[in-house]
Amino acid sequence: MSWPYFRYLSEGTKILIFDYVGSFIVSDREDLPKYLPWACFDVIISSGREFDFVAKECKWICRMLGDKQRRITSVDVSGRCTLYPDFSKDLAESLKINNSLLGLTFRGNCIFENDAQMLAEALERNSCLSSLTLNNERCLQDKGVQHLSDTLRTNQTLTKLDMRACNITDAGMKLFAEALTVNDGLKTLNLGFNHIRDDGARYLASSLRSNKTLLELGLEYNLIGENGALLLVESLTSRETHICLNLAHNPIGLSAHRVLDSLAVSNSTNLNNNIDLTYGYTSDGGYDHFLVKDRLMLY
Repeated sequence: MSWPYFRYLSEGTKILIFDYVGSFIVSDREDLPKYLPWACFDVIISSGREFDFVAKECKWICRMLGDKQRRITSVDVSGRCTLYPDFSKDLAESLKINNSLLGLTFRGNCIFENDAQMLAEALERNSCLSSLTLNNERCLQDKGVQHLSDTLRTNQTLTKLDMRACNITDAGMKLFAEALTVNDGLKTLNLGFNHIRDDGARYLASSLRSNKTLLELGLEYNLIGENGALLLVESLTSRETHICLNLAHNPIGLSAHRVLDSLAVSNSTNLNNNIDLTYGYTSDGGYDHFLVKDRLMLY
């Protein structure tokens, strides 16, 4: 697509910024804003390889986020993009004054602890962003989690947080659990593909007894065993609000499977009515199970 055709795109059209052959790159034209006569649009940056040109796109994003006449509703930066050194600082400053961005996504880049700290500080002042995805950001680890969990104590605007594959351990899970005891805004939390074990599940189970607003919790592909799985489910059996709990591909063991199966058909708990539970991958063999309310299915 050549640049003049931007003027024919309708409002709300996603702008795809790829490094693949045949795609278009925002940084090639510093006068891009005049090709965007409408005010509201999304931005997706995807890089299959590491290229410095992505820094120019990121600078453009920060400028647009700080422009109150433009409404970027979502930003997605994915695929080993090379971010310029001050990007996190510039992004944080833009987010502090931005009142339109609803979704922010980073996948597979190099987001470090200091980046998470600046982002967390911006979220303390931002009252618009509702969805934050830091997926496959393996450099974050527990130190980065600390800053984001601190923000959850005060930020009630964020409703979805996805931190799959960020090298989070039980220590990071403890920080999240402490934040969930006082947070009543978060609806979806996905911590799959991390290194959370039974201790982390125990911390989380304790917080879920008081948190009544979380509706979806993803813990798939972690290292949660029998004790952790049972603690999590036990903490939810008296819950009055519905929740989806994903424990798929955790080594919970066959004995835990049997207990969960019995809970599935028990009339003495609220499990049938209020919990959607996915669990599976036993360390000693067996089936994966998928429980939807009162229906138990093998697959």
